[in-house]
Amino acid sequence: MLKRIAKHWCPPALLSLSHRVLSRLGLSTRGELRGPYPDWQSALRDSTGYDNPAILDAVAAATRKVLSGEAVYERDSVVFAEVHWPWPLLAALARQAACDSGELRVLDFGGSLGGTFVTARKFLDPRIRMRWHVVEQPHYVAKAAELRFTDGLSFFSTIDLATESFAPNVVILSGVLHYLSRPFDILEQLLNLGANSLLIDRTPCVDGPQDIITVQHVPARIFPASYPSWLFARRRILAAITGKYREVASFDDGERLAFDRQQIVHEGWLFELIDRS
Repeated sequence: MLKRIAKHWCPPALLSLSHRVLSRLGLSTRGELRGPYPDWQSALRDSTGYDNPAILDAVAAATRKVLSGEAVYERDSVVFAEVHWPWPLLAALARQAACDSGELRVLDFGGSLGGTFVTARKFLDPRIRMRWHVVEQPHYVAKAAELRFTDGLSFFSTIDLATESFAPNVVILSGVLHYLSRPFDILEQLLNLGANSLLIDRTPCVDGPQDIITVQHVPARIFPASYPSWLFARRRILAAITGKYREVASFDDGERLAFDRQQIVHEGWLFELIDRS
């Protein structure tokens, strides 16, 4: 209870200081945010970039442990001895399956090496018919070909390739939108697919009127990397979606961080297509 109260009532400046201290001690899994930067290219020049091979190596090693049974759950290359169930995401999938005669056709943009698929397959009723297309960077697609995944999971390097003969009824953007150089262009492309459900999850937002560009420095104990990252003005994301989709539910991870005197909340939403004709 005291921890929850502190998250909600601690001033942003103190939250920011405590987060920087934890990051430099290696005790934070999110790492340290630095900046702000005037544009994406400036942040990219001051980072190792998201295509750093060390990131893929760490994710692949963690995925192999899950597939071999050495670990039961992986997220962002960190393995766990117990599953941290992503309840909002699982509820969204179950809801869509119930609405579509037990069928899920998922486009998982930025889905890494299929960790969300593995978790969903463990939890959801095995009678649900699931096809899951992950869109990732080309070197992730190549690495996925080396791993032995169960049927139903496929990898593609572009949205167009993933949807050539595949009409998703669910689009997932989990922990990825803020790592894209042009996030609203990608969001518009995904909205135009007309999937019945759109799930945005683990997305850092602030209350201010403008998006903020930072560089996220990952703790060295996870992997040595840094990459540009947006902090989104919440209203901009919602404005981009309003009109085509209606909000069904919103949620967050309960953690309150701060940057540049603004409170950061990692948020998520489930949206439903307005016009299903």
